[in-house]
This record gives sequence, C-alpha cells and structure tokens, in this order.
Amino acid sequence: SCQPQTSTVLSSTCHKTPCQPNRCQVCCAMATTKALHIRCPCGSVEITGTGPPIYSVFCHCTSCRTSTGCPFMAVAGFKQDQVQTKGEDSIFEYTPEGSGVARQKCKNCMSCVADYAPKFGLKALSVALADPKELDEIYKPCKHVCYEERIFDFKDGLEKWEKLPMNGSLMDKALW
Repeated sequence: SCQPQTSTVLSSTCHKTPCQPNRCQVCCAMATTKALHIRCPCGSVEITGTGPPIYSVFCHCTSCRTSTGCPFMAVAGFKQDQVQTKGEDSIFEYTPEGSGVARQKCKNCMSCVADYAPKFGLKALSVALADPKELDEIYKPCKHVCYEERIFDFKDGLEKWEKLPMNGSLMDKALW
C-alpha cells in the first residue's frame, strides 16, 4: 500500500497523472535510480540531482522572476546529498537582500542554474536547463507556488498556492 511521504519544506506530491497529494513511498522507490541532469548553455556548469525530488514547482516569487528575467521559474528541489556539481569554479552565487535563498548562476553565460536554501539544506535545480528528451515525469513541476506574486495567470489544472504550502493557503480552484 502507498504510505504518504511528506516534506517539511513543501508538501510533496505524487507524480502520477493526475498529481496526487503526498508522493507515496512506491513512487519514491521507483524514482531512486532516476536523475535530473541540467547544464548551462555554455556547458561550464553541470548539475545532477539523483533520486526523487523533495518538490518540483513553478515559482512565481519576485526573487525568482527578477533573478531569471522570466515570469516564473521551474525548479526541482533536492537534499544537498542528492546533488553533484561539475564546474563549481564557474558558479557565481549571491543572496538577494531579504532572501534566505542563494541564487547560483554560471559566471560565463549568466544562466540561473540553481538556488540553495541553506536553512533547509536544499538545492533547487532549474528544470528549464534539462534536455526535454531526457526529462522524467517526476521532475516536471506539478504545482505553482507564490502565485499571488504572478505576472500572468495559468489555466493548467495544477494547484495554485498563494505562498509556499508550508505558510500559505491553496487558492480557489477557479484559478487552476
């Protein structure tokens, strides 16, 4: 039987179709051999997250939007021990004022490759830098967070959280 696995950072979701609340242990066991491999456009930085992500979301917060120049950022979050990085000397890291999340960009092409939340020991990899042909379903975002800060509405059937699930509430289904 499926026993829910929960996260204290974001309430994880099952990556079955449609997404189910609380990713189950069966899904996690099946995902242990999978990996999300991202690479910046110039190839200086490569990061691999192995196994199931703690979360996989579209983030609409102002910090994500301003660090990428895009209306949202698609990320898959991993525990630090699940992540391997090649080209660390090519990473420029900064923490925006008032944020507890360090942004990591390639020094050469300035692509946003990851975010690091030291308080939680989590690293969020930019899903947009993965090869779409190699992107497994478990790494595709299955909810929107910080949706109250959005620039555009998205009618995609995915959950919309006004902030992060741990300190926000689910928004009206009419927005989904």
